[in-house]
Amino acid sequence: METHWKVRVDTGGTFTDAWALDPLGKERRIKVLSDGSLVLGILSRERDGWLVTDCPHDLADDVLAGFVTDAGSQVVSNLERGRRIRLDGALTGDRLTLRTGEEPPVVAARLLMGVPVSCKLPKMDFRVATTRGTNALLERKGAATALFITRGFVDLPRLRDQRRTRLFSLLQPEPEVLPSRIFGIKGRLDAAGEVIEAPDETEVRSAAR
Repeated sequence: METHWKVRVDTGGTFTDAWALDPLGKERRIKVLSDGSLVLGILSRERDGWLVTDCPHDLADDVLAGFVTDAGSQVVSNLERGRRIRLDGALTGDRLTLRTGEEPPVVAARLLMGVPVSCKLPKMDFRVATTRGTNALLERKGAATALFITRGFVDLPRLRDQRRTRLFSLLQPEPEVLPSRIFGIKGRLDAAGEVIEAPDETEVRSAAR
């Protein structure tokens, strides 16, 4: 039976946390920023060009090769679990921000598995979760949305199922409706899930426009 890596990633609003189980059963963990960057502090600069960093991760040698700094310099090599890094250009400041241009779950997978940018990621069991959708709803920062619902039920998101937070109060809080627009369209199922009336694609496209 062929055994592959298992990689699990949770992308939040600020950080992306990742966990992996290698084919030998060893666990690995890493954290990157949710813009896909890895930020390291520079502890010292050595005369031969090596940067000594505060990297808290257990990185494979040269896995950072090909990562690019905000100034455009590229990582040539990294050693000692990411604590020594050499660039092909100069670096100012005491922070090193590295990117590949890939999505944060992919960056996390590369670092966990020790696969540099120049190589293709191997076959794996890869699953991603995110709190970004929940955060967008809570902070009202998401795109405007529309709800398409069976004609005659457009007031359902406001009426809901009549459960009340204050059961006997005459002053009930106004329920919040998330969609910006609600459209009633043709289309209905029976209690068994069978189609009674199919949606009209032309009508849906017209309402969407």
